[in-house]
Amino acid sequence: MPQVQRNEVRCRAGPSRVRPYLGGRVKITIDVDKCIGSGSCEMIAPGIFEVGNDGLVQLLNDSPSAEDHSAARTAAASCPTQVISVDD
Repeated sequence: MPQVQRNEVRCRAGPSRVRPYLGGRVKITIDVDKCIGSGSCEMIAPGIFEVGNDGLVQLLNDSPSAEDHSAARTAAASCPTQVISVDD
């Protein structure tokens, strides 16, 4: 079995497209105009995202705690329209 590098995620489908959190703060932005309201972000990171009454994503926390960085990145990667950006 190949050795896994530190901070690298492996799964059956291959390496994860979600970058691991390496330290520091992150900033989350969303492009609401492109949102289709699938709700995947809210299911993955309910403390950060919420689908509002209008059916579109709302950002509850644009600078989440360190414990929530991984969930924010996973939610961004799962968004079907890629409207979520997580920047270091």
